[in-house]
Amino acid sequence: MSEKPPQPIIKKIKKVSGDGHHGGAWKIAYADFVTAMMAFFLLMWLLNATSEEQRRGIANYFDPFASTPKGGGNMGVMGGTSIKETVGTFDETQQNKITVKPTPPTEKGPGGEAAGVSENVDPQADDNGGKTEEERQKEAARREIEERLKKTPQTKAYASKQQEEAKLNEISEEIKQNLNKMPELKELSNNIKIELTNEGLNIEIIDQLKNAMFPSGSSRMYKQMEDILKSIAKAIQGVPNKIKISGHTDANQYSQRSMLTNWELSSERANASRRVLVSGGVAEERITSINGRADRELANPTNPYAPENRRVVITLLREIKE
Repeated sequence: MSEKPPQPIIKKIKKVSGDGHHGGAWKIAYADFVTAMMAFFLLMWLLNATSEEQRRGIANYFDPFASTPKGGGNMGVMGGTSIKETVGTFDETQQNKITVKPTPPTEKGPGGEAAGVSENVDPQADDNGGKTEEERQKEAARREIEERLKKTPQTKAYASKQQEEAKLNEISEEIKQNLNKMPELKELSNNIKIELTNEGLNIEIIDQLKNAMFPSGSSRMYKQMEDILKSIAKAIQGVPNKIKISGHTDANQYSQRSMLTNWELSSERANASRRVLVSGGVAEERITSINGRADRELANPTNPYAPENRRVVITLLREIKE
């Protein structure tokens, strides 16, 4: 009996395409879609559950120029972690033009130029002595300020120390009354600290946790800070006392990649305050010094990052010394 030769074994392999019903590519796409939807709903929740100031703080947190996740001024005035300047209501560019009217809100970028604001000079000079439109506006604003200063009664020097102290105390009460008369500033009374010292009358505009005077890392003040300064200018414009202004920050620092420091920030904020006081009627020659103190004179040394360390101090210097 002869044996049959062995038959070859044929193995059939069924290939399953990745595009088939049991493929895995759709799972990756679906996971990406779910992640995107989660991010979208999280963004919607943040926009609805946070205030404008908190959203600004979150934006500063992710600022690539920031040096620390703590955020030096994200929740208040004069924080120094970010060189990015956010939306403010006081336009320093307009103040340089000696504009006496309130200016619209603008943004200022890290380079110091106002975003969305162009200082285009009329290329065609007018027939009035070859002056441009911008030059005419500056001259008109200057004349307006000079006329207003001429009408401001100038108080003569004090006859005695007691008379000067009485006047300084009167100014202190007038500032408080001016703030209370303005509903939008009444709730900011805790941001103002007025104290009579041996040097003179100290008027401190202090940051509070929920009431910021400047955006983080910026010298472009909010409108409420501008309104407070104008109210102070109204009260002090008629006295002869010389004035010094100092700016202070907390201990948070700029990024090491930045050429700016809290020294520049505090100085710029003090100078921005000077411009508002002058536009509000305070004579330029009365201001003797503008100082940036950075974090060298902390109001709360036990907590260098506390909001009250961020402040602007306006001092009416005594005319009659001891």
